[in-house]
Amino acid sequence: MPTERKVATVTELQQRLGQAQALIFTGFHGLNANEMVELRAELAKQGLEYRVIKNRLALRAAQGAGLEIAPLLQGETGICFDDDDPVLAFKLTSKLAKKFANYKVRGGISEGQLLDEQGALELANLPSREVLLTQLVATLQGPMRRLTVVLSALLRQLVVVLSEIERTKAEAAEPAEQAPAETQERAVEAAAEPEIKPEPETETEKGAETAS
Repeated sequence: MPTERKVATVTELQQRLGQAQALIFTGFHGLNANEMVELRAELAKQGLEYRVIKNRLALRAAQGAGLEIAPLLQGETGICFDDDDPVLAFKLTSKLAKKFANYKVRGGISEGQLLDEQGALELANLPSREVLLTQLVATLQGPMRRLTVVLSALLRQLVVVLSEIERTKAEAAEPAEQAPAETQERAVEAAAEPEIKPEPETETEKGAETAS
């Protein structure tokens, strides 16, 4: 019959397994005490928790959390818990497996998906979240730059067209403005010219006209 301590351990472990973004299952047989301390410290620097758990308790807790981990429980088992970036967690554990000969990555679970050793290695080789975000931003910036150039060119063309329209309107308005002015000038000139009246005929001119 399970003791209260084991029940509490399974309950706590069940919650921990269900909350983690990624779980990396490892073997550590042959790892000495100093290496284990160094390993935990390296993982803790990145915010990762490493726990050595009995397979029976781990299996019971995983079943309660709805996870299938039986294929990953072989011999002594250590589980690395990640709550933030699954890719980073798999990258770091794979790196440490190269540093410590007796530290082996068996596989893991990422976002509910069971990964074998090969799947864990493939995930470890993916770019980190920061790199992916940088690549995404760079990919989006390319079209945005091109769009900015096109819009700027269209805006410049629009300014030129509007300026040309204004110039054409101004030129068309000039003759219409000059016509009334010229008419007024002619009227002033006509008013200024003296009226030439015919001179009256003399008596001599009248007599000459009668004789003829």
